[in-house]
Amino acid sequence: MQIVNFPVSSPCLFWIAATVWSTIQGIAGYWYGIYIYDSRAVDEYVRPKYVKPFAYGFHHGAFYFLCSLSGFVAWYLANLVSGRIGNWSEVAGGTGAILVALAVFSVLGISGALPRILYLGKCPV
Repeated sequence: MQIVNFPVSSPCLFWIAATVWSTIQGIAGYWYGIYIYDSRAVDEYVRPKYVKPFAYGFHHGAFYFLCSLSGFVAWYLANLVSGRIGNWSEVAGGTGAILVALAVFSVLGISGALPRILYLGKCPV
């Protein structure tokens, strides 16, 4: 499990990279919220000017930031769980299911796809 253990082997750098990447995802989420607001035919005179950045941009940015950071937390937890396994041939089904779920959650969170998946079925427009 060298590829899983390598980034987590230096926790300080791992969490700095996680915070920086999550901030980048949060900025992308902010602009996605602004895009949603701009794509609607809304009269600017009806709503105050602070509605656009706060009601649409800020909460989308915070949601994207938290989803990305949760992907890094899942990666860290998967590393902790896999590090405590001594014999991989005796891994129970529940532990394997947790590791698979953490791996999927990690990839979806870090890549920025988790917010879009959570939005499925709910049109934000």
